[in-house]
Amino acid sequence: FSFVFSNDSGPKKPLLEVSAAQADIIALTKDGNINLRDSSLKAKNTMIRFTATSHNTDTKAILVTYGVGKDAAKQSKPYQDTTYTEQLKKALENNAYDATYQKILADKLSVYRAKLNNAYGAISSTKQKTEISNFFNQLELLAPSTTKQ
Repeated sequence: FSFVFSNDSGPKKPLLEVSAAQADIIALTKDGNINLRDSSLKAKNTMIRFTATSHNTDTKAILVTYGVGKDAAKQSKPYQDTTYTEQLKKALENNAYDATYQKILADKLSVYRAKLNNAYGAISSTKQKTEISNFFNQLELLAPSTTKQ
């Protein structure tokens, strides 16, 4: 299905998906900044937001090398998923925002990791592979994908 509608090959689509996942995390963490009550969760949220914003800036720079100009945000928009916003509104009304937020954030970070892996596999440039790998490592430091004991 995606092959039929794909008008480009190589890393452009996986990188646009990475950019979209980053934009989702940025939007989610902006909302969290406003509505989270737990101070330690709020602090973690802020660090994740800053990291995702930095990653997004760097991803847009990589996208430029594949012919995506200044409209990277516009081109990645179809890959964004904002279905969580309604869940957060209901959670806020039901006084369950923090728990709902944590679940959604974990899901978004999991999607982001998967998109990073896809992009890493699609890129041939060693420098860009290193950059994507660094994104993944920074994410792991902030929000480990597995619990280590």
